[in-house]
Amino acid sequence: HTHILPFPVTAITAARWLHLKGFHPDAVFLDSAHEVDETYLELALFYRLLAPGGLLFGDDYQWPSVRFDVDRFVEYNRLLLHKDAHGRMWA
Repeated sequence: HTHILPFPVTAITAARWLHLKGFHPDAVFLDSAHEVDETYLELALFYRLLAPGGLLFGDDYQWPSVRFDVDRFVEYNRLLLHKDAHGRMWA
């Protein structure tokens, strides 16, 4: 079964709820807080929840704070980073 579950709450609250309910999503779209370190925290919280082979992706890569934290997270975890042609979306 495929479920899309939008959360009208902060990313940190959503990650905590998913963790408490035992969910391990295949994909998470992160609309981050756009603050240095907070975006990194959001990435870390969702990354640990992903199902094996899961995908974490988001937008606003053109924001310096988002780009900084995404790049730092990818490097630290030795992940591959993919960006769209306009440098806004990342996965």
